[in-house]
Amino acid sequence: MSIVGKEAYEEAITKGETEFAGYRLQASFFRSLSAAHPLIEAKRFAGDVLLVHGSSDPDIPAEYSFLYQKVFRMRPEGGLCDKEIITHADHAFSTRGHAAHAIRHTVQWLKHKDSRKAGWYGWEI
Repeated sequence: MSIVGKEAYEEAITKGETEFAGYRLQASFFRSLSAAHPLIEAKRFAGDVLLVHGSSDPDIPAEYSFLYQKVFRMRPEGGLCDKEIITHADHAFSTRGHAAHAIRHTVQWLKHKDSRKAGWYGWEI
């Protein structure tokens, strides 16, 4: 509700759906959120992870990325977990520069993740 606002939330609950940022959000979406436990689910995910977060995200503090990175790195069976904090970016990377940074970093990470795993993957000092 903090992201879409109380009015949009109440509209979805009473009328069945609301529109936010060009998306139709149904009441069932909001009800499903109370059952979501992302940190618990993160522990179960065994794939590689890239966290990209804006330092000026007003909805979800960038500090959460550090918590998620710790959870992903502590998985008994998991892949890589890297994090990129984009300075001054908001929740949706709304400026052209921030969006380009997020996309560029993601593409670079995808291109090089397999070669990183072959070398020093899993080593700690």
